[in-house]
Amino acid sequence: ESNDNDDNTIRLPKLPKARMASLRTLYDPLSDDNVDKRDPLDSALVLTFPGPNSFTGEDIVELHCHGSRAVVQGVLSALSSLHSRRIPDRRRSRSMALRPADPGEFTQRAYAHGKLG
Repeated sequence: ESNDNDDNTIRLPKLPKARMASLRTLYDPLSDDNVDKRDPLDSALVLTFPGPNSFTGEDIVELHCHGSRAVVQGVLSALSSLHSRRIPDRRRSRSMALRPADPGEFTQRAYAHGKLG
């Protein structure tokens, strides 16, 4: 269970409505405590797919960023810096972990949740 005063907890901005693409500015969440001073990484389309009505049956967030190597590396680096941080789950009283998916993991999760024949 997360503690809002814990230095290891990331506070996320409000996510877009489910299945509605929203143009958002992506920032490195660890670059500065003051959001107004953070340098933007990219402008990206952000989509959310809450479970159980997603492909995997779980909550999913998609980031559609520009494809340059610098942008992709910056976004991946920012996301990987969150690996050891807790992200509060607003819909449940717990924290979520963030990590890259393994090859075939989305299909495996969809199958495990009865989403595939």
